[in-house]
Amino acid sequence: MNKALKEWIARERPPFPHREDGFSFVSGHAMVGIIFYLLFAYFMSFYAGTTVIFYTAALMLGFLSGMSRVADNAHYATDVLAGWLLGGGVFLFIAFFLNRQIIQQANRKSYR
Repeated sequence: MNKALKEWIARERPPFPHREDGFSFVSGHAMVGIIFYLLFAYFMSFYAGTTVIFYTAALMLGFLSGMSRVADNAHYATDVLAGWLLGGGVFLFIAFFLNRQIIQQANRKSYR
């Protein structure tokens, strides 16, 4: 999805020296980072019970991951913001189906 968006929008990277190839919009690091950290927090909240700590840490790490891309001059801030929003949407989509699966399994166990 990220590669397709990059090819479709075809926004050039910032005009600073960097070691990146390809287009800039949407930041894949920001998108995948926020998905990974939020999913990690999602699964860890089942084992530890304190969800606020995990989700706060996940959002902070995702934020820092995206901002490092802006500081490295590999992306514009709007590329990173779009990556966070798209990644957050993907996380919510995945979490919706995971929650649905958990509820279905709980219902099956209660009928036994």
